[in-house]
Amino acid sequence: MGQAELNKIKTMVGDYRQFKLKFIQFGKHCQQLARDNNLPEIAVGEIHGNTATWFVMDRSVTVRFGLTQAPDHSFRGRIDFELPKGSHDDHPLTLFSLYFDRRGNMLESASDAYSNRRIIDEHDVPYILHRFLNKFLQNLK
Repeated sequence: MGQAELNKIKTMVGDYRQFKLKFIQFGKHCQQLARDNNLPEIAVGEIHGNTATWFVMDRSVTVRFGLTQAPDHSFRGRIDFELPKGSHDDHPLTLFSLYFDRRGNMLESASDAYSNRRIIDEHDVPYILHRFLNKFLQNLK
């Protein structure tokens, strides 16, 4: 293996680590928000690997972290909020996908480049949870 390939691997692993730390911070802010505001209908579970299980209004929601590439080939963090697959479904239902850049800025898509909201800012987390809950309530069956 050449040095160039090794450097690319190190960069990818470093990027994953950096983005995952922001995902963990986001999860901790969500836990704190639910606890501080006495919201028993939202239970934010601990993160195991790249996923966490939340219980929202008596429903299980899987919150999954990953990376995706932007059109400029840089990486973006991606958080998917999914309802588990039902008896007639082949895949979980993705309710909401949240993208973010290296700074933790929330993005509308992987190709978006600007936001004034940050997933790691405790003041912006209520806005993000509100957006998720809107999608969640739209998909209740």
